[in-house]
Amino acid sequence: MTAEDDLAAYDAQLRTEAETPSAISVTELGPLRLATFAGGRGRNAPARRCGSASSS
Repeated sequence: MTAEDDLAAYDAQLRTEAETPSAISVTELGPLRLATFAGGRGRNAPARRCGSASSS
């Protein structure tokens, strides 16, 4: 079995809804699952702004 065979088996068998159970929407794009989560960051994660500096 080659690396390509392994990847094809992973794509066919393991990339499922179980990877994104809390997504509010999922779009499949080839082997990719493009998921949107409430708050934009995933399950129970606080939303953050990119590039914002934290004050310490």
